Amino acid sequence: MRRSRALLVLALLVVTAAIVVGCRYRGYLTSLLPSAATELGDLALPPGFRLDVYADAVPNARQMALGPDGVVFGTSLDAVRRHPDVSSTLDEAAICDFLRVGGSEDPAATCFAGVRRLPAAHTLSGERGVRPARYWTLPLDGEVRYRHGGDYVERFTELLEQAVTDRLRCRDVGVLMSGGLDSTTVAATARRCLARGGVPFSLRAYTTACRELLADPEPRYAGLAAAALSMPMHVRFVEDYRLFERWDKPELRLPEPDPDPLLALHVDQLTDASLNGRVLLTGFGGDLVMRLPVSYAVDLLRRGRLARLALETARYVAAARRWPPISIRRHARRWLGRDRAEPERAPLWLATEVVERAPAADGAPRAVHPVRPHAYELLTAPDLSLNFETYDPGVTGVPVEVRHPFFDLRLVEYLLAIPPMPWCFDKTIVRCAMRGVLPEAVRRRPKTVAAGDPLVPMLRRADAAWIDRFEPAPALHRYVDRARVPPVCGAGDAAQIWTDLRPLCLNYWLERNDA
Repeated sequence: MRRSRALLVLALLVVTAAIVVGCRYRGYLTSLLPSAATELGDLALPPGFRLDVYADAVPNARQMALGPDGVVFGTSLDAVRRHPDVSSTLDEAAICDFLRVGGSEDPAATCFAGVRRLPAAHTLSGERGVRPARYWTLPLDGEVRYRHGGDYVERFTELLEQAVTDRLRCRDVGVLMSGGLDSTTVAATARRCLARGGVPFSLRAYTTACRELLADPEPRYAGLAAAALSMPMHVRFVEDYRLFERWDKPELRLPEPDPDPLLALHVDQLTDASLNGRVLLTGFGGDLVMRLPVSYAVDLLRRGRLARLALETARYVAAARRWPPISIRRHARRWLGRDRAEPERAPLWLATEVVERAPAADGAPRAVHPVRPHAYELLTAPDLSLNFETYDPGVTGVPVEVRHPFFDLRLVEYLLAIPPMPWCFDKTIVRCAMRGVLPEAVRRRPKTVAAGDPLVPMLRRADAAWIDRFEPAPALHRYVDRARVPPVCGAGDAAQIWTDLRPLCLNYWLERNDA
């Protein structure tokens, strides 16, 4: 395909969870288009040229650049941007989204106006013109019912083993393992799958922990699971890092802004895993797909479904062999309507001009699952693909494939289709499947809120004092009123700290981008 000498290229970044990205075309592109394309729908193709791009919903990101004069494939956004016709102009709306919420709310946007993403479960095809079209949607109507409770657990175990086996494909595997139920369940399942056939294998656990900053129970539970599964465990401690450590080094130069001041710890842990193998499993997704909020029981009471609530509670007791762990105070607040989240407001330091220029949010209604609305909303959130991308080798520069078995479509559809109570409440189906596999202290461990955020005590250390005095890059003034960014050293509200650190995160990225 010939290159245009003076043609602005629309770049398309395919970061959807993709196991297959393909392109097929007919004919040979011989003519040049006179106008620049800025949106996918504006891209026109000459007669005789056809393009089809497709991506399956499995979380591995792959990238490509698409222009009216050809197709440029790459392994990362940086590679795409090296094409000489791809513009470096920033996307103001995407930058504004990063400062407000930590990432773009438009699944098709990148931080560069000339680069677009193909959203998850979309195709890009056409002959005279190219437009994205959704080819798959998470079902709303599935229902699975068995006569015996044990059948639910047996089918869940079977699907989880399939999901893990499909993501192994080698004998040297790591697991990002906290002491929680999801990651230890994935580790136990991986061990069972690898042990079949009698071929030697290596399975290791990688854990992040605090020594002194917080009372951290995770190392103890992770250690119990690792010992029971005969897994060597490698621990990296937060105390060994400084906030924004190595952000000025090439290995942490990411293609888009990142909101994590402990990015070095994240990359180092991936590097540790890459030294043992090329596959790293996680338990990410278990909390989302089995999400059943406290409002479920309250809603049944409000609708007068007392008999159903009593029956489902009895089923939970029979399956879990204990009473449901509930908070009377939280349920009372829910009943009285006092447990509602306040509407999100833009940070006070966000430049007024940026807020005014930002496009209005997409008001299109989203699909609502009739039984599991909260889980469905989380699983279809526009930022989910961006979470997958933070693990991708094309972004991190680390040669390890991070895979998330709980996002396997067969498993997701099954967990949305079975009765939420008792099986999804308190992850009963996982706890039943792991009976006799994981140590009882881990299997029966209640879901708990973290003891705190290590950022709070880290910001009280002397080596963090510079954060409140950082000098803004010239480009930052377009987006942030530096004088209104409050000090974070000594602050106690972790959520607000994460918000007020975003200007510094963006500042680092802008400096590197200019360089």
